[in-house]
Amino acid sequence: MPDLLIRGVEQETIDRLRKNAARQGRTLEQHLKRLVEREAGTALRESYEAAERFAAQFRDEPPPAADSPEPVGEEGEERGVD
Repeated sequence: MPDLLIRGVEQETIDRLRKNAARQGRTLEQHLKRLVEREAGTALRESYEAAERFAAQFRDEPPPAADSPEPVGEEGEERGVD
């Protein structure tokens, strides 16, 4: 797995992150990894939703709401993403 290096982070910021990690029973590395992965997941989900809204312009169906469940097929079964 590749590494990620962030330069120039203020010591005060690092100290606050370390305290937040400790409160959650994690190491600083575990805490930062979780934050980065969560942010990447959010960005990916937002991209998917934007793509769905764009594609919906060319279909006869309205775009799904941001908080709606997965789309369903004609027989009421959830469509899987392969």
